[in-house]
Amino acid sequence: MAEVVVGSTASSGVGTALIGVDATTVGGNDRSAVPADATAISTGPTDLKAGGTITLAAVSGKTTCMTGIVIDYHGATAASVITGLVSGGNLLVGGARVIIVPVPIGATVVPEKIIIQYDPPLVAVGTNATVTLLMDSFGAGAGVANVTVNGYQR
Repeated sequence: MAEVVVGSTASSGVGTALIGVDATTVGGNDRSAVPADATAISTGPTDLKAGGTITLAAVSGKTTCMTGIVIDYHGATAASVITGLVSGGNLLVGGARVIIVPVPIGATVVPEKIIIQYDPPLVAVGTNATVTLLMDSFGAGAGVANVTVNGYQR
C-alpha cells in the first residue's frame, strides 16, 4: 500500500495508508495518524480545572481507540501533582492507564502543553464502548485546564 499524504496527491514508498488527525503531513512514524479505513474522532478542548471526565463516545458496531491526549493548562494557588485515569466503558485492552500532571504554583503560570501520544493506540475491549479520561482537580485557583482527547473508530 502507498502512504497517503494529507493535502497532496503524492505518495511515497511502501507503507500503511494513513490520514493525519490534525491535518499534518503523515509519515511512516507519525503517531497522530489513523488507519485509512477508520474515522478520526476528537473531544474537547474541555476545561477540567475542577476535575472531571472527557469521553470518546461509543458508536454502534465500531471499536473506539484513543491515540492521544493534549492538556493545555495553567498553575494553581498551590503546586501539586495530579493524576488522570484512562479507562473504557467495557475496559481497555491491556487495562487502564494512569497519567501524571505536575501543576505549578501560580494561576498565571503557563507550563508547556502536555502532549501524550499512544502508539499503539489504547483500544476498547469491544465494540460500542467508550474510552474516557478521568482527571483530578488541578487545585484551588487553577487558571484553566483545557483537555482534548483524540482517536479513531473502526
